[in-house]
Amino acid sequence: MNARTEQNNKPRKIGVIDSGVGGMTVVREIARLLPDADIIYFGDSANVPYGNRTEAEIIDLTCAMLDFMRGKDVALVAVACNTISTVIDKFQSRYNFPIFSIIGPAAAHVAASDLHHVGLLATEFTIKTGQYQKLIHERNASITIHAKGSKNLAALLEAPEYDEAAVDEEISSLLSALAKEYPVKYIILGCTHYPIAIKLFNKRAPDIHFIDPAALQAEEVRHFLESQGYSSYRNSGSLSMYTSGDTESFTRILEVLGIQMPHQIHAAEK
Repeated sequence: MNARTEQNNKPRKIGVIDSGVGGMTVVREIARLLPDADIIYFGDSANVPYGNRTEAEIIDLTCAMLDFMRGKDVALVAVACNTISTVIDKFQSRYNFPIFSIIGPAAAHVAASDLHHVGLLATEFTIKTGQYQKLIHERNASITIHAKGSKNLAALLEAPEYDEAAVDEEISSLLSALAKEYPVKYIILGCTHYPIAIKLFNKRAPDIHFIDPAALQAEEVRHFLESQGYSSYRNSGSLSMYTSGDTESFTRILEVLGIQMPHQIHAAEK
């Protein structure tokens, strides 16, 4: 093995950032596709949900996480938060590592489909920016997006004391509001927190296909690394989680999502 190959095959540090625990759905997908990668995660749970904040606040909080990732010498950062991804153009050029939006791959996937009507559930901020609609219509103007925003669902899924009844009620309300507008059969879960409750979504709407942008973003990360000469050669990677909030939420999410790779949870400075 020559020096260049050894460099390409070095375990890559993959950064993942989110407003809280929701981005762990992205971690799950990256770990599935790249089981030997070392993943560094930052969840800003002390400030969740970002969807209820101003654009200026979102950018400032995001740059603090990206500065943290720069200090960890990551090869790239996957922005697991849809809300952050809507303003990615405002900070992307400040950093010398690739930063991947979670919205782009999902928008491309939907635009390439034969669908004419697609639902979108996300935070109110993500809905108001119209970023999903914009990116989908740039590729396929014939698709109608029916969007509904939630102010509470991300926060309910983030809470250390999980209230399933409250989560179920909010999901039921969102789906009912969407159904009254149009009976879509495909819905984008436009917040990475939402797939945490996929069983409740499926229970409430068993005939609907829910599109998870986390899986599509993980595919894009893998394709990028492979284009850079990366190939797997270890049996297992590692997961280092940092949070500005309650570490207990991460312990619960690891179990809920079935993430079993070696891991450590760290309390970060707020």
